[in-house]
Amino acid sequence: MIPKRAFWFAVGAAAGVVGARRAESELQARREQLTPANLAKGAAGKLTSAAAGAPGKVGGAVKGRVKARSAGPAGAQPWDERDWSGAQRR
Repeated sequence: MIPKRAFWFAVGAAAGVVGARRAESELQARREQLTPANLAKGAAGKLTSAAAGAPGKVGGAVKGRVKARSAGPAGAQPWDERDWSGAQRR
């Protein structure tokens, strides 16, 4: 009975050591990712990609507004009767 307990104690202790080392390496990797320099690089990259796509987004929004205004008063007016049934018109 004692050898079984000693065996399982040793297995548990080994698993604990392995788990602690793995957790420490994961934490070290996260610490390296979250340094101020790396955060600044990530923010700069996202900002430049957003700025690069902005002209197309703005141009599309302007074209959509121009198209909607040129269509005339065909859109719903605040005083128009509304359909509250939940059915969508096509």
